[in-house]
Amino acid sequence: MATTVCMLIVGLTFAIAGDSSHDVSSNAIVPPTAVAFSAALQHSIQLGQDQIVEFDKVVTNIGNTFDTRHSHFTAPCKGIYLFSGSLFAQSGNTVHVDIVKNGNAIGYLYADSNQQISTKTVVVAVETGDMVWMKHRGDQIGKALIYGSPADQFNTFSGVLIHHLG
Repeated sequence: MATTVCMLIVGLTFAIAGDSSHDVSSNAIVPPTAVAFSAALQHSIQLGQDQIVEFDKVVTNIGNTFDTRHSHFTAPCKGIYLFSGSLFAQSGNTVHVDIVKNGNAIGYLYADSNQQISTKTVVVAVETGDMVWMKHRGDQIGKALIYGSPADQFNTFSGVLIHHLG
């Protein structure tokens, strides 16, 4: 299901960004920058306080903007971006995770032991060099084990450039 959502987002991005922009200085048509990533978690992890969720499977990385070592996205250009995350807690656990831009939460996910997936999608303005990631919320008390499996990639993080801003 997460792969289907990711492909839908990527397809939507190319449909929206398909329009070319016009470079007035050289009178040339310049295609928009293609930026899209999607990453998933293939193994269960116990999250510590304020720990970044380390996604170990990169599904898509168009523009090479998702840093697999640190599990964060760095914007290559100013624009309007869509970011989406999904969260699935291991049975018996309650987990709070934020989608973070430059250290500030821009989205919040909550998953408990009721076997339900939490999702969050945000559309935000981003400057060149801004970083976005998902991290465990520091104020959460109790167990924070999120489920991961190569067959069932329930925990995901995706992003796409919707519109380039000069």
